[in-house]
Amino acid sequence: MATPTLDPRTPVVLVKTRDRVAGIRKALELWGQNPVKDKTVALKANFNSANLSPASTHPDTLRALVQELWEMGARSLTLAERSGSADTHSVLTELGIITLAGELGVDIVVLNDLPDQIHWNKIQPTGGHWQNGFPFSRIFGEADNVIRTCCLKPHQMGAFTLSLKNSVGMVSRYINGLDHDYMSEMHASKIGTKVAEINFAYTPSLILLDGVEAFISGGPDQGQKV
Repeated sequence: MATPTLDPRTPVVLVKTRDRVAGIRKALELWGQNPVKDKTVALKANFNSANLSPASTHPDTLRALVQELWEMGARSLTLAERSGSADTHSVLTELGIITLAGELGVDIVVLNDLPDQIHWNKIQPTGGHWQNGFPFSRIFGEADNVIRTCCLKPHQMGAFTLSLKNSVGMVSRYINGLDHDYMSEMHASKIGTKVAEINFAYTPSLILLDGVEAFISGGPDQGQKV
């Protein structure tokens, strides 16, 4: 018997709805996979600022996604975040995410509180545009699964980033003992290329894009909402 050829394409599911909870359930049903059963899961949402959706992940989206992952048999869920110019802990508190995570049994890690080099892996993409690579969170590098949920919005320094720029929050701005600002380096030149290169550091198991509300101009923290 001939060996079956595996389909190398990434499955994409699109659900049209105004109901986030129903939409997420339907999307996962159509996706039809379960990589998380008895596995550790590192979650990355979009909490760059404390501005409401679509600037940040809607709490209903996070709640529905987490509940579905628990029902799929995930062994543990850890939400790791680093905001941009805002204080991450303050952002998570103001948006009610710390309380929500406690209710749902999700561990929270504020990546800004982990500046020591032991918590970060230095990634240097082949032919990359970062001076000396970038520090990527070991939480995402070592989890069995990385699952992300992001918002539909553009960035004022580029076009619609979809899920790509959400990975920037997995990179540290500073590392103890190193006199270097990685975010300043990223914004100084070739920002689109450097953002793309961050996404070579890992392979997500699932990306859930919430487009129920979207910015069509501005971004990432404010813009024209539709």
